[in-house]
Amino acid sequence: VEQGGPIVRFQGQWVLLDPAELARLPEDLDRQGTMPAALGLRAALSGEWNGTTVVAADRLNELLDELTDPSPLDPPDGLDATLRPYQHDGFAWLNTLGRLGLGACLADDMGLGKTLQLIAHVLERRPRATEPALVICPTSVLGNWEREIARFAPSLRVARHHGADRSTAAWDDADIVVTSYGLLVRDLDLLRSRTWDVLALDEAQGIKNPDSQRARAARQLSAAHRVALSGTPVENRLEELWSILDFLNTGLLGPRARFRRQIALPIERFGDEALARTLRLG
Repeated sequence: VEQGGPIVRFQGQWVLLDPAELARLPEDLDRQGTMPAALGLRAALSGEWNGTTVVAADRLNELLDELTDPSPLDPPDGLDATLRPYQHDGFAWLNTLGRLGLGACLADDMGLGKTLQLIAHVLERRPRATEPALVICPTSVLGNWEREIARFAPSLRVARHHGADRSTAAWDDADIVVTSYGLLVRDLDLLRSRTWDVLALDEAQGIKNPDSQRARAARQLSAAHRVALSGTPVENRLEELWSILDFLNTGLLGPRARFRRQIALPIERFGDEALARTLRLG
């Protein structure tokens, strides 16, 4: 538009522009705009947006590099554990995504210490946090979360939101509130009444059905940083992955119907390897 001609030099090559298309552009066309972080990440990773080539600026490229190679981060004071190298990497990665405003799906296999990495992440954020963290998990592991927090981060105060006499009185004095998926649905109005610092779903395959009460309730909660812990983010269908990532970063994988039609179906039914590689990249 600025050059006023149909042939322009763009990114090292000559591009032919349709004069009729140029004429339809408004004279006051905005040259700058904003989009949510998840949509910006999707565009930068895929290299296109609505059919238009996307070129990431230098600063965005630096941020993308941080996602794949997070800056080293010392374990927080008060962590009574020695992180294994991969746990240290996971802890730094959680911190990086939280700092960038992006949700994180920690998908280490069972037994590799996802709980410890999440506890370290919460502990590192506590000096700056104004609200407690919320952990939602199956009822069967509520006690395990309390024991693991007491073992690895004894300075963190834990409030169990469970049982017939549950109330919100202990929330203000807590660093972490732990509750169950059942109460996520039943006490939704209470749980969405505040913005949590970290909102973590343990065994996050519990929201793999995006139409379930659990999934709909989880998406209504507010938090500074959303985290999903799951050793099996995809059990049967790719739509399960869509559900978890839609909770974490709404819009990253696009609308559900389009994801099913343009990504899940070609990969699952026709074995589209090129599309599968694209999905792995973002």
